Amino acid sequence: MLFLHLYNINQSEEAQNKFEVSPQKIKKPIFKPLPFEKEYSLGIEKGLIRPLFVRVDNVENIYVYDFGEKCIKKYTSEGKFVQTFGKGMGQGPGEFINVADFAVKNNGEVWVCDTTFSFITVFDIYGNPIKTCRLKNPALRIGLLSNEEYIIIPTTSQNYLTFLRYDRDGELKSSFTLPSPWTEEFPELAFLKMDGWLAIDNNDNIYFAFSRSGLLASFSPEGKLRYLVETIDRTPPPKMIKFKGGAHIEPKSPWAALSLSIVGSEIYILNHASSKGRKGMVFDVYSALDGQYIYSFEIPQKCMSACVTKSAVITVAEQESVTRWKKIS
Repeated sequence: MLFLHLYNINQSEEAQNKFEVSPQKIKKPIFKPLPFEKEYSLGIEKGLIRPLFVRVDNVENIYVYDFGEKCIKKYTSEGKFVQTFGKGMGQGPGEFINVADFAVKNNGEVWVCDTTFSFITVFDIYGNPIKTCRLKNPALRIGLLSNEEYIIIPTTSQNYLTFLRYDRDGELKSSFTLPSPWTEEFPELAFLKMDGWLAIDNNDNIYFAFSRSGLLASFSPEGKLRYLVETIDRTPPPKMIKFKGGAHIEPKSPWAALSLSIVGSEIYILNHASSKGRKGMVFDVYSALDGQYIYSFEIPQKCMSACVTKSAVITVAEQESVTRWKKIS
């Protein structure tokens, strides 16, 4: 479970983007019959107790956050266990309580954000914690830039999406925002609907896919909005149910993006809404240049999250196993 710590950000210190939501030129999904071959699965026999989400590095090593043991486990692209990052539940160096996200640098460092105490912990390639920064705002998502800086999305309580840019020592360098892209019935609760997935490409362009509505945004490295587009499924924002003392999202409201990957000039979104009624799961592919839809494909497995690479799709199925699906050319 993700526990949210609500902090207010001084909006006067931020660059706020103005926006217009652009429609897709293609109106209906175009499915390509891309063949995939199951290479292997990693489960309890490979030391995974309860995998939640996966990342890869530039040579396609696989990193899995194992909620069951509160650590990140590294495997080669062939599925061989390599290393553990994290020492399990706790408050000491290298220990976690509530991991929300993690990212992997090209040099093999693993950066983990834990929302409970607003920690960002950096591990070297051998699994040793080498730096811990305590931020003023707990990080819900993290993305690494090509220099020693990184982007986080904090757990704020305001009616806009906030991106904070920090240096390696945890000093805030800059920030930018995107106001709520929809008319909000309860503006003070908009943050509940603005969760999503963060990714950064090799040119430091920033991408964000809303998990509960069909919208995709991209920003320049300086935080200027490049585009905000509807996705092909056009999933509406979820409905809110407000009650005395709180509020929550209407349980039957649809999910949109379950994961986000950038490979070269293409964006891959694992589409929950379009996968309903199908045997497997649907990935929608967009142009990283302008966010326009290109095509969709299906993998033959139900999954809750995934990571797309140049040669494979890596899936997490029902918090039980991680599977690598090789693309057959």
